[in-house]
Amino acid sequence: MAVCLRIVIVLHSTFFVNSFAHTFGTRPYAPGESARDNWLGAILTNGEGFHNFHHRFPADYRNGVRRYDWDPSKWCIYLMSKVGLAWNLRKASDHRIAEAAIAAPVIAPPARSAGDAT
Repeated sequence: MAVCLRIVIVLHSTFFVNSFAHTFGTRPYAPGESARDNWLGAILTNGEGFHNFHHRFPADYRNGVRRYDWDPSKWCIYLMSKVGLAWNLRKASDHRIAEAAIAAPVIAPPARSAGDAT
């Protein structure tokens, strides 16, 4: 019975992470994707919260592209490459990342009419 409970909890946790990453946050790189970047999600999931970047640049080994983005997997893979345990790491060029960020439209909140309560 404990094995079944463990499987149910693990699968539900996995599905929750993906649902969270497609529901809450911003879409700075691929506005047409449902995947979103969310710093709180990144902290809770050890980097998976930067899901929009992952969908826009799936071959990049990083999820959090900025140095300060919480992404322990990125740091671990990078360190493994330095000791020869990982190789041929793929990274999207800074130019392509900047192009994607510039091309993504900034979506403003809907304007309030004069009669709306504040």
